[in-house]
Amino acid sequence: MAVRILIADDHEIVREGVRSLIGSIWRGHEREGGRRPGRDSEADVVVLDLTMPVRNGLEATPQITGLGARVLIFTMHESARLSAVLREAGSRGWV
Repeated sequence: MAVRILIADDHEIVREGVRSLIGSIWRGHEREGGRRPGRDSEADVVVLDLTMPVRNGLEATPQITGLGARVLIFTMHESARLSAVLREAGSRGWV
């Protein structure tokens, strides 16, 4: 069974880079991009940008995990506090 991965980022170049990286190291998945997590697809894993223009990844994570998907936050920020907050929101981890 293929794992369905949705990449949600507001920058197309980032979405394409993450899609390419995932495709180069893992063949057993279906990739989606440019869709709203939890609304237009039934992803198993959502790679979600923390900083989005309308709703940030921290706000969206509980909604997405409530639909059964696992969330991996993608961010340029790093701190022990952020890690704890993301875990509390339901994220499986962050990169």
